[in-house]
Amino acid sequence: MDKVINNHIDKIEALQDEFMADLDSIIKDIDIAEIIDNAEFTMSIVKDDILELFKEKYALRAAELGINFAEMIQKKIESDQKIEVDKSKDPTLNQ
Repeated sequence: MDKVINNHIDKIEALQDEFMADLDSIIKDIDIAEIIDNAEFTMSIVKDDILELFKEKYALRAAELGINFAEMIQKKIESDQKIEVDKSKDPTLNQ
């Protein structure tokens, strides 16, 4: 079970890293002169770009990862396998 959970976390982190790279790209393209001239309008465009990016590229993928994870957990429960969680008190053990 720990492998299933760790694999899911790895996929989520990879998706998050990709999203952050895309955000960095959007932020890098912001023109300071446009912000100074009309900050509210410029930031509204940036907000819209980020929202569109998330909806078009990441929302469905994130939902699919969650659904797939839930299905794997459900299969483990239905197969009547014992679900065990590491009893370690070391919070960095699985890093």
